[in-house]
Amino acid sequence: MKRLITLLFAIAITISVSAQSGTYRMFVHQGPLYGMEALTDDIERISVKDNNMVEIQTNTQLYTYHIDVIDSITFHDVEEGMLPGIFSVAENKTVHFSKGNLQYHPVKNKWRFAENQYDYIGNDNSMISASYNGWLDLFGWGTSGWKGGGEYCNPWDWVEQNYLSSSFGPQGEYNLTGEYANADWAYFNSISNGAVITEQWRTLLNEEWTYLFNERDNASNLRGRANVCNVNGFILLPDNWSAPSGCSFSPNANNYNTNVYNETQWEAMENAGAVFLPAAGARAAVTLDEVGVAGHYWSASYYNINMAYSFLFDQTTVMPNCFYYLRYLGLSVRAVTDM
Repeated sequence: MKRLITLLFAIAITISVSAQSGTYRMFVHQGPLYGMEALTDDIERISVKDNNMVEIQTNTQLYTYHIDVIDSITFHDVEEGMLPGIFSVAENKTVHFSKGNLQYHPVKNKWRFAENQYDYIGNDNSMISASYNGWLDLFGWGTSGWKGGGEYCNPWDWVEQNYLSSSFGPQGEYNLTGEYANADWAYFNSISNGAVITEQWRTLLNEEWTYLFNERDNASNLRGRANVCNVNGFILLPDNWSAPSGCSFSPNANNYNTNVYNETQWEAMENAGAVFLPAAGARAAVTLDEVGVAGHYWSASYYNINMAYSFLFDQTTVMPNCFYYLRYLGLSVRAVTDM
């Protein structure tokens, strides 16, 4: 009984605090697995029955546990710019994704995350220059603005000649980590709607994209093409996915029209932890290609002195470890933060 009283007291205190100072995500742990997770804002009732059963009622589901099976309850801040879903990217390593693709404004020298996961800039990326008074979201590899990288290190840098690819990012065969972590767009810069601190965010390594896509538990059922608010793209579902009421998901759909969500449905999916990567296309110099058709997302891993790994998807191909992208190409960046 003492354990039960302590447990419920901790829950009540934390929910009370979160109501005043922000939202938290609560996890009920059963052994090595999560028994449940929910935003504290979504918890409607916690009650104890005479048989030592604990009921947790959220706005979408009722969870019931015997007190003896609850190992612990933990709470995590839902930081600004951070999506709630938890994703394994290596054994014993998990991350949250950012709320949208990374964007940059050259004139304002300002970085931000897209307001919605399905937002992307598209053909206006052809206006890329240091004096462009608008937003960009397709960047050459390692172009964070850090001067310790290659000759072309600024987010507005582009070249016509693909043989200059070796001048993007750290010179040589180095990842955007360790000594060269500052070449990572999200790590080096302050994100205006992402807690406004540096070193909070980063880009996934190639092996982390691969683990997320192929190697985590139930991986093949936690991914697939989709259309969200009339935007084609790719969905990644969190480790402990539970579909919200009124929403379904067909993994590994071979087209964008199998999983279709309107704004209301997508809000429910996102609150349940889903990540959406829009098919924002790619840029070669100032020429855009495959906008709305394919997604190309940088990793923080080099392939050789001219190329870096990326995550590629279109209607026929999905490659979490695509290696043939020259560094001078402009691709999307979706940041993560480590738990």
